[in-house]
Amino acid sequence: VVFQGEGVGGFTTVERETTSLGTVEWAMFNSGKADASSHGDRSTQTLSGHLPLLFHPGARNVMVLGLASGMTSGEVLLYPVERLDILEINAQVVEACRRFFAPFNRDCLNDPRTRLIVQDGRNHLALTGERYDVIISEPSNPWMAGLANLYTLEFFQLVRQRLTDHGIFAQWIQAYEMDWETFNLLGRTFTAVFGDGALFKVGPGDYLLLGFAHRGGLDWDTARNNLAFTQRSGHMVLRDIASLAHLVVTEDLPHLFDPGPLHTDDRPRLEYAAPRRLYAGGLDLEFAAADRLRLTAATQTLLTSHDRAENLLNLIELGASIHLPLFARLDPSGLSEDRQARYMNIVKNYCTATLVPTFRVLGNDQAKQACAEIQVRQIERHLDQNNGRPADHYNLGLSLAAAGRIDDAVNAFKKALDLDPDHREAHTALGLVRLRQGQAAEAYASFSAALGIDADNAETHHNLGLLFLMQGKPEQSVPYFQAALRLRPDNAATRRNLQAALALSGQDRPANTRTVEN
Repeated sequence: VVFQGEGVGGFTTVERETTSLGTVEWAMFNSGKADASSHGDRSTQTLSGHLPLLFHPGARNVMVLGLASGMTSGEVLLYPVERLDILEINAQVVEACRRFFAPFNRDCLNDPRTRLIVQDGRNHLALTGERYDVIISEPSNPWMAGLANLYTLEFFQLVRQRLTDHGIFAQWIQAYEMDWETFNLLGRTFTAVFGDGALFKVGPGDYLLLGFAHRGGLDWDTARNNLAFTQRSGHMVLRDIASLAHLVVTEDLPHLFDPGPLHTDDRPRLEYAAPRRLYAGGLDLEFAAADRLRLTAATQTLLTSHDRAENLLNLIELGASIHLPLFARLDPSGLSEDRQARYMNIVKNYCTATLVPTFRVLGNDQAKQACAEIQVRQIERHLDQNNGRPADHYNLGLSLAAAGRIDDAVNAFKKALDLDPDHREAHTALGLVRLRQGQAAEAYASFSAALGIDADNAETHHNLGLLFLMQGKPEQSVPYFQAALRLRPDNAATRRNLQAALALSGQDRPANTRTVEN
């Protein structure tokens, strides 16, 4: 922790971390909640600035609610805006942004077009006489104390009043640690004011709602005309506007969200609904509402009329540049030689700059192997310069295992556990390697150690169930799968394995019975 400050909005901290690759990263926390970073949140912070500006024919006056790292504001300033009002309630956030994030936000606070207003954003909208071409709202999660009033019907109405006739409103919304009912409540409230809009997926669990003050929806010709401004970004590579069509979830918001009550100032339902899913997993929106998603003919044309392979390569390059791995969208084996080379070059650049959390994000075995070897070299180089932390040896083990060097991976996991016997992830990884090697007793010992560290970890219960199922002992696997489902009721893999175990053990109860769920 390199910074700590108390402010009206709580306490703000900045954390400096050197990853196992040796890359220095910065993260900002408000009241203990991670709200921004130099690397991990790049996709959301970057696209939140670009998407509304790309689709506006000539934004001149822009407002961003929530400074945080300043990355969104820095991307906005790539466009020919005349003034950018940044609203931030906490002066400590401003201080932290100035001191640590200027290299990542184009020093946005010192741009002559910027007007920093240390004030409650909603109060500013209520009291100002300004009208804005674009308003971007990126508050913290709605379950943080005092934040739900930035998602109410009255707030959205206030935003609408402050937009110009062709104005665009961008509202960040998360799906991680949120169920469909809560997501539906928030989206329904937004749609009650902005019936004409679109929903983009901008991160693994992050979405951006675009609401239009005028009718007409996404104007792809305008976005194409504005494409040149994105070329100046140091955080994003966008070669063709068609890549963004893949990020559109729906362009018919009223059809997506169910009718029902709204989140209002005097009925703050979101304030109480949002915290219920904390630590309980996220929402797979595309799965939960697949039959409700609608795209316009213009967006569908972008997805189908272009060279599909080239379009997907551009999408993958965009994702890699903003730390959003989309490699699995395309199987490179059927590509031409030059396109395969481009695909592998994107993979290598990504794996050189980013610590890969799981090699499943890579598209095929060749990409996984190449990425794993890059990560092994860089982590070993980093370890040569210091003794390393448990996490460094753990990450080395993951890379070695993905590279096929199993014995070396086992030694790396053991080294992590020598340094930290309570490293649950290292126990789990070691157990999975042992399971793959057919060493059931050793795998059981590792999984049991992980369970002793965290008895409420669904993954560990699932792994123990899988171990017994693979040994031909389905009756012993059932309690572990049931425990995993109690902790993560929406895990489809656990549910399937439980169904198989019940059938094999002669217990024909369906896996979705009340006994299993509870």
